[in-house]
Amino acid sequence: MKGLVFIAVLFSTIFVCAGCTDEATETPVLADTTVLTETTVLAETRALAETGNAEAQFRLGSMYAQGTIIPNDFAEASQWFRKAADQGHAGAQYSLAVMYSGGLGVAVDFTEGYIWYCLAAKSGYEGATTDCENLAVELLPDELVAANKRIDDLFEETQLRE
Repeated sequence: MKGLVFIAVLFSTIFVCAGCTDEATETPVLADTTVLTETTVLAETRALAETGNAEAQFRLGSMYAQGTIIPNDFAEASQWFRKAADQGHAGAQYSLAVMYSGGLGVAVDFTEGYIWYCLAAKSGYEGATTDCENLAVELLPDELVAANKRIDDLFEETQLRE
């Protein structure tokens, strides 16, 4: 069964990373039709991310995960995904789950992967429910109980921030 979960996680990683590429490489255009350079996009995204903007944190994490504008760095990506995920950003929660369940930039941790997949599902991320259920089989009953309690607590915290 663990082999099936690993394959599912691997495919999830590929799909999440493919989605990150599309979002992170779009070049915004200003009203006067001046095309922004990748350097400008990176600088503006980083500046917004550092102010606590969850969408910018997610996009910056995606840039690091993909290595499109900046060199690939999964550890840095996971840190930015975590900042956005803590604020309730469903895409970042899902991406963080992929990082934990696949050991990308962080140690493999199926409990953390489960928690973040389930949080992404509760936050409305399409497809996260299936990943949450698939990873649940890797947890012991007591781990599952503790993880579900943490999911409820974290979800409540993100709702209070809104």
